[in-house]
Amino acid sequence: MNLTRRCVKSLVVAEFFVYGNFVMRYSNNNDPGGYLWQSFDFPADTLLPQMKLGFNLKTGSQRFLRSWRSPEDPASGEYTYKLETRRLPEFFLRSKEFLAYRTGPWNGIRFSGRTGDATIVG
Repeated sequence: MNLTRRCVKSLVVAEFFVYGNFVMRYSNNNDPGGYLWQSFDFPADTLLPQMKLGFNLKTGSQRFLRSWRSPEDPASGEYTYKLETRRLPEFFLRSKEFLAYRTGPWNGIRFSGRTGDATIVG
């Protein structure tokens, strides 16, 4: 079998940024809005600088954090940390059907309060 190597320039490149985002993009497109795929659209259990949580209007997906099942098992755990926007935006930390923490609604400057009482969410 005769194998030859030749330089082939890929149309798609992968990049890992210093702040933790891994992206796939066309080699001739450096516009952050033009990524084909990026890891920050699929957060796991850790919020990194420049990562966003909440509803992505462009893709229609919800970005939120989910705990690991255990320190040794990275499967999805029972805790989620989500931004909910039914009324004013507010973050909720839930464990299954229990509300463990909430930030209080966003007032345009900061989250206006917080509660940490564990209550059943209906």
